[in-house]
Amino acid sequence: MPIPKFHEIMLPLLKKYQDGKTYHATAFIEELTDEFRLSPSERLEKVSSGKTRITDRILWAYTFLYKLGFLSRPSRANYTITPRGSEFLKLDWKEINFEKLKQLYPDILEDKFWQKNNSFKSEKELKATEAESTPDEILTAIINQKILETQSEILEQIKNISPRSFENLVVKLLVAMGYGTEEFSLTTSYTNDGGIDGIVQADELGFEKVYIQAKKYESNVGRPDIQKFVGAMTGTNKGVFITTAKFASSVTEYLKSRQENIVLIDGEKMVHLMYKYNQGVSVRQTITLKAIDTDYFEELGNL
Repeated sequence: MPIPKFHEIMLPLLKKYQDGKTYHATAFIEELTDEFRLSPSERLEKVSSGKTRITDRILWAYTFLYKLGFLSRPSRANYTITPRGSEFLKLDWKEINFEKLKQLYPDILEDKFWQKNNSFKSEKELKATEAESTPDEILTAIINQKILETQSEILEQIKNISPRSFENLVVKLLVAMGYGTEEFSLTTSYTNDGGIDGIVQADELGFEKVYIQAKKYESNVGRPDIQKFVGAMTGTNKGVFITTAKFASSVTEYLKSRQENIVLIDGEKMVHLMYKYNQGVSVRQTITLKAIDTDYFEELGNL
């Protein structure tokens, strides 16, 4: 089954505490993971913080159960069920329904936590929005969407520059990635190169060279283009073919039969690399996210 959303985890998690005992926040992660019958790949799937996705959602389920007053926290990361939590389990709900909770416990609406998380919507709205995701997942999704938008804009800008400028851009990108320096790299397409658009020299003496072919295409790059590139490579077996378009399947099949080490970079991968290595983009804003330091407050209590 797919990884359950945090609100789908809340009820199974609360039931683990119905014996009235105190358990650490990590006590039931493996048990719940097994109960949800996650695949090996789903168990390993991670969020931006580095935690596994299932762990992240379980921990957020704890946060919401605590805010609802269903669990209390007698000590750091340790939880126990509250009278309200026990009474709620007697209702024998099949799942956590936020709309019904709003009617059942109107007092929680006064908590700014719920207002900020905008968790109380109709069931239809809940399924149609990001309310099923944890705040970390929502933030990651927003950031990823913005990255994709910027990368799309990069590609549009590239389509408007000249072929010669594109070749210079490719050399700058490879240098930014650590392949040689601009001082010892050059573009050659306007000097009768015979199929080579640029050369990156990985060392000052030029013992290591990487040949470059850069094509601004709208249609897919085919086998004839790659054959011409391979035929023009002399003195090295390393090459990079970069295009604003994509590569036909015949290209990869052809390269399997060759000894040369040719790296193919299509438009999507190119703008990803440009974004990663700060080519054609600049940092607009840096945001620092902070989390509560429970050790700080525990140390205060011991003074």
